[in-house]
Amino acid sequence: MTRSLRLSDEQYKALLAKRAGYAKVVSNATVSEIRAEPTRMTVIVRKRNKYGARKPVVPSAHANQVAVIDWWKWACKSYGLDERTLFAIPNASKQKDTGRFWRAREGLRAGVPDLFLAYASNGHGLFIEMKAHGKKPNEAQRTMLAMLKTNGYAVAVCNSADAAIETIKAYLR
Repeated sequence: MTRSLRLSDEQYKALLAKRAGYAKVVSNATVSEIRAEPTRMTVIVRKRNKYGARKPVVPSAHANQVAVIDWWKWACKSYGLDERTLFAIPNASKQKDTGRFWRAREGLRAGVPDLFLAYASNGHGLFIEMKAHGKKPNEAQRTMLAMLKTNGYAVAVCNSADAAIETIKAYLR
């Protein structure tokens, strides 16, 4: 038996903001705006650095990737594509040694990008490497991206969910 949980608008906004990696949303944002564009929310809660100055909350690569997948759930229909055409490629960076060992035996390779759009538009498909703001791909990722590009795939490194969404839109045009 399932129970439905009724949330107020404010509770629902807070839940969506938390899923997208933000601390809080401006109170005048509507639920439909947050659901439709979770990456364009205005952040008003700021953390303080060690000197007491306020700094903006920057979403992690994980939060950005979740926002891209959430956007794709409704955007794929407008392109006439199945939701399963955009999928994540798991890596073993945060697993224990035994997990990495098993994944390596199953064929996990260093440097493989985070997302793949399995649709041949301007190439064989689109690989997207998600990075946190200010981070750059490591050597294994750079060589993998170069190899994929020479094999006819479109590749991109995105530092935000908005950048990844724009990359997908440009690829599908």
